[in-house]
Amino acid sequence: QKQINYLSKKIDKFEEHLSGGEKVKLKIAKDGRLLSYEIIQSSGITTADKAVVNAIQTAAPFKPLPPDIKKDYVDMEFTFEAARN
Repeated sequence: QKQINYLSKKIDKFEEHLSGGEKVKLKIAKDGRLLSYEIIQSSGITTADKAVVNAIQTAAPFKPLPPDIKKDYVDMEFTFEAARN
């Protein structure tokens, strides 16, 4: 949960370019490095999908994983939600 909150804070500045509904899968190494990412559900809007990729790449590296996680990496999957005014 802390990783998701941290990621959300780092990508807030891209929110105006997101359409919402973009679903992504990240693989994050124990030391916080971004190992891979994949858009698994596109918004259908090329510029919004590019903003998601840009947000992920800019947000990396992340904080190291908690010491109680013994794996070398974790897979995280989440959906971007654009705020509506």
